[in-house]
Amino acid sequence: MEQLKNKFEDLKQFGMQKLLDKTHKLYFLYGLSYSGYKEFFLISPSLPPSCESTDAITVTVGKRKDNQYTLAFKLNDNKFDEMFYILCSDFVESTRNIVNVLDGPRMVVQRYKKWQKLMKTGARLILNQAEIKGLAGELYFLLNKLSPNVGISEAVRAWTGPDKADQDFRLENCWYEIKTTSPGSETVKISSPEQLDTEMRGELVVLFADRTSPTDSKGVTLNSLYKHIVEEIRNYGKESVSERFANQLSKSGFIPLKEYDDYAFNFSDCWRFDINSDFPCIRRKSLPLSTGKLTYDIILNNIKDFEIK
Repeated sequence: MEQLKNKFEDLKQFGMQKLLDKTHKLYFLYGLSYSGYKEFFLISPSLPPSCESTDAITVTVGKRKDNQYTLAFKLNDNKFDEMFYILCSDFVESTRNIVNVLDGPRMVVQRYKKWQKLMKTGARLILNQAEIKGLAGELYFLLNKLSPNVGISEAVRAWTGPDKADQDFRLENCWYEIKTTSPGSETVKISSPEQLDTEMRGELVVLFADRTSPTDSKGVTLNSLYKHIVEEIRNYGKESVSERFANQLSKSGFIPLKEYDDYAFNFSDCWRFDINSDFPCIRRKSLPLSTGKLTYDIILNNIKDFEIK
């Protein structure tokens, strides 16, 4: 996002468009209209799907003399420029590993419609502190624990937490439920019996993280984790993984806003517990049929026998 912001700020001439990234498979341009409005374009040989404008952004489709199509996004109000930079950066990164360039307009419009839906529902742009810490724990585990073992592509594909699944990560033969808590915490909260009561063997992963200063060299933020994962996908990921990651972030309610730079965490330890048939958790079959939603706490010191060293 910062890179695109800097590029727009360096523009001095109205009515000029520049190529954004010559290494990208799609042809993205950025520029200023003759009236001084910020514009972002996709040039493609395929016709873009229909797409509605909003008060903040005007969307137009045109056909060029070379029979290519233009999908253009014009920012109507500069007070939304930070959001515009993030939106356009999302277009670029979510299509970074695109297989067929003819799918470009469809994928970009799909991303834009997700953003429209987010705005129309009145969703909060900033997650609350508990959500920030929880999401930071999932991204930290994805990047630093799971990806080194299975690869970034499989790690992103395994991330099911944003789908409201019972576990945060699911592989073919194993699952991981991530709990991020403060050092010294004696318990972690289990959101439902189904989180740990499964036939497949899995792990309860407890990450210990303290809130720290944004200037702490050991601290990580949602934005820094996001950027590192995007870079990993770009360098080592397989096709379509960028879009998968972008979709999961969208479901989580995360947009890489600069406000998240104020929430830094120092991850100090990681405890892993083997969840097998003997693990002391609440089993759905042991509950009365009349029991509905149920949450409970697990005392960490009482499950040391199941810790994976």
